[in-house]
Amino acid sequence: METRTKLMGPLFQQDSLCTYSHLLRIKMKKVLLKVRMQGRKRQVKPSNQKGPDVIQKIPPTISTQIPSQIPSEDEAVRTEKDPSTVGDPDLRAGIQQEVNDDVIEENWQEPVISDEELLDAKRCDGREDDDCLDFNPEVEFKKPNFELKVGQKFTNFRVFRFVLREWLVREGYEVTWVKNYSKKIIAKCAKGCTWRIRATPIQFESTFQIKSLKGEHVCAREYQNKHATAAYLSIKYQDKIRDNPRGALMGLKNDIMRDLMINVSIAKVGRAKRKAKDLMLGTDMEQYQKLWSYAATVRDTNPGSTIKIQMDRPTEGSNGTFERLYYCLHAYKQGFLDGCRPIIGLDGCFLKTAFGGQLLSALGRDGNDNMVPIAVAVVEVERYDSWKWFLELLMADLGMEKDNIP
Repeated sequence: METRTKLMGPLFQQDSLCTYSHLLRIKMKKVLLKVRMQGRKRQVKPSNQKGPDVIQKIPPTISTQIPSQIPSEDEAVRTEKDPSTVGDPDLRAGIQQEVNDDVIEENWQEPVISDEELLDAKRCDGREDDDCLDFNPEVEFKKPNFELKVGQKFTNFRVFRFVLREWLVREGYEVTWVKNYSKKIIAKCAKGCTWRIRATPIQFESTFQIKSLKGEHVCAREYQNKHATAAYLSIKYQDKIRDNPRGALMGLKNDIMRDLMINVSIAKVGRAKRKAKDLMLGTDMEQYQKLWSYAATVRDTNPGSTIKIQMDRPTEGSNGTFERLYYCLHAYKQGFLDGCRPIIGLDGCFLKTAFGGQLLSALGRDGNDNMVPIAVAVVEVERYDSWKWFLELLMADLGMEKDNIP
């Protein structure tokens, strides 16, 4: 034990355990053997390259190194992370050259390609990736024509059924449903063509995928397409009916013929319009449920503002029905008090919506004779009681005394 300690020298100045020295020798052998093998490969630079010949110095093996040149365990660990931490200059140079050569060998043949070029190459290399097969109705329906392909994926069977109906109406074809439920949809041409489509869900998922699409349509276009139902037309022309709810049915029928090349009856157009209004009415009713959240947001973001909501509750604990709304922002009333004439104009008008009502407003005049809004209110009907309710809240906001009003 004394002889081994004497031979190793500084290696055991801090720790003299035998097991520690055995593990450290194994670690040093691995590090130095790797450096020695790499140094032999780069010992002489080829003569066909430019520049003077460079001879790489090979660090001595473990058997020829003196004890002072043997790195400690901490140095061996730091060498793997950072070559500059090695104490011996020759060993540090060999490791640094090894790192530099490895980087050069890996990158010298790789061209620099931008992310856009890589993305275009992926799209145009002729392969059908899974991401490219995901059908997005919002994007595809804006195109004049879209295609159905084998492998296309849809969110669920309802989306696939809706997309297939849209494609049939645009192309003017009719199909017969062989299978039409949540686990399998199979359709074939109703006119006897060889066209046939089959779609089923992906295993353990709700995603629907087209598994087969065979044959082609050779039949003539159908101008009285049975797939253009009243429900389909109500969804497709909902925005147009919303913009012109009192429009004539004949005008809507002509729009359908012009857009889809389908001849529908006046009765079907009437049913589609009624369904569209029902959809819009349901959408508008959902907005009334958000009034409480909107009022809380206005009070938090505009301190000093006043929003009052009055409900008609026939019984205790019932949800009630919206009746009145008073709305006055702090900036409106403060601007009137600071820079407007002491004159207030009142007016009311009809609300032309599905629910009707009256809009009451209070306006002021500034120094340039411009109208300045002060407060507005939505009431069920314009009458004495609703005007009294509106004016009492307005006077409270402006700090007026009720007795001072003639």
